[in-house]
Amino acid sequence: MHTSYIVYVVYLTYHLYASDIIRTILNREGCWKEGEMIQQSVIKDLNIIKKAFIVRIITLPLQIIPFIGGAIYSAINATFVGWDYMDRYFDAIKLPSRLQRVEVFGAEKSDCSALCYRSTYDIDNPYARFGFMVSFLESFPIVGWIVAPLTNAVAAALFACDIERSGGPICLKREKVEEEDHNLACPSSN
Repeated sequence: MHTSYIVYVVYLTYHLYASDIIRTILNREGCWKEGEMIQQSVIKDLNIIKKAFIVRIITLPLQIIPFIGGAIYSAINATFVGWDYMDRYFDAIKLPSRLQRVEVFGAEKSDCSALCYRSTYDIDNPYARFGFMVSFLESFPIVGWIVAPLTNAVAAALFACDIERSGGPICLKREKVEEEDHNLACPSSN
C-alpha cells in the first residue's frame, strides 16, 4: 500500500516539475526564447490520457516479460511516448496539433491511423528513437518508475535544444519553404 503512495507522489512531483526542468535546461543551453516561448500549464501536464493511451493499456501486459517485453512494448509505443515527452517543447513554441502530427509522423495523420503506418515505427524517425529509449528506461522496475521520468525530462529538453539549434522543427521549415514558393509563384500585386 505504501509503495503505491510513493509512486503516486513521484508521479505528481515529476509532472509538477517536468516543465520547470525543461525550461531551465533550455535556458542554460541558450535555447529558450523569452517572449516567444511559453511554459506548459500544470493542468495540461497532469492529463494522464496521452497520445495512443488505449494502445499503451493493451500492450501493458508485455511488461510482464523481463527486458524483452519492455523492449517490445517500447517499440510499439515509441513514437507516441516520444511525442508525449516533446509535447512540452511543442507547447512552448506554440506548435498547433496539426503541425505536431506532421513533425512526429512526417504527414498529417490521426493518432489512430498513425498506428497502422510503417513510418510511425521507422528507425529514421527521431521521435521513435527517442521514445523507444525513454520508454525502455521506464520499463525497468522501481528505478524506471522513479528515476527515469526525471532523466527523460532532461533528455527531452536536450533533444529540444538540438531541434532549436538546427533551426526549429522540420514541419515549420517545410511550411516556410512552401509559403515562399507560393509567394514566388503568385506574387501579390502592389
